[in-house]
Amino acid sequence: MGALARLFRPRVTILDRLLLMFQGASALFFVIFMNILLKILGKRRMSRLAAWMTKKDFVKDTFKDTMGVRQVAKFIWQHNFVAAWRMKVKQGSLAYNCPILLVPDEKQCHLLDLQTPGRPLVVFFASCTCPFVVDFLDNVADVMKSHTADVDFLIVYVAEAHASDGWKLPNPKHSIACHRTLKDRIEAAKTLRQYNLDCRVAVDLMTDEAVLSYCASPDRLYLIKDSIVALQSRRGPMAVTVDTLRGWLKEYSKK
Repeated sequence: MGALARLFRPRVTILDRLLLMFQGASALFFVIFMNILLKILGKRRMSRLAAWMTKKDFVKDTFKDTMGVRQVAKFIWQHNFVAAWRMKVKQGSLAYNCPILLVPDEKQCHLLDLQTPGRPLVVFFASCTCPFVVDFLDNVADVMKSHTADVDFLIVYVAEAHASDGWKLPNPKHSIACHRTLKDRIEAAKTLRQYNLDCRVAVDLMTDEAVLSYCASPDRLYLIKDSIVALQSRRGPMAVTVDTLRGWLKEYSKK
């Protein structure tokens, strides 16, 4: 790509950063409001109200005590306010060549080292403690197999969305603690083996540079082609589906 073309590519603007912070502020206000209600109503009534307001049963355990509220607030701070100043990509922009570690060979490289000129690279940022990620992984294998001839796939394993010693959800399929070392993250990424996916796997480094640069927590899909962010999904958890990926690949198969 020529220097002139690079110059006129979309870039992350201050407005993009402020929008992400506004979303975080709105979520944080909700958490503070729920914490106040917790003290007024008590645990039992509060858990019922939280589940009714959000239509999600697992929210009962999130807001049943102050510890759950703190974990949610910590997550929002890291992945909205911190990410707002560290994100480096948006749809149409140049892809950021962040460092990652391939597993199982534990070889450090950069994300764009794994792209092939002229071929789309689908990147899925995720962790196995998010129930929506598990649902995606359960159903994506056939999609990957049917497109391996013309598309490359990469999963970048990131910090746990619902670690067993953090913002824990009831009855998780995978119980994984917070990653305190890179070895912990590598071990967590090995959980993906049971899904028999036809793709490469890497882990984000402990600086969380990949997930913050791509504003991809708790999970997010990207399609990169020739170092350009051709497509990006909304941030998960519920925005990332196999149908989203299938639609992308169908669109690109026509080109």
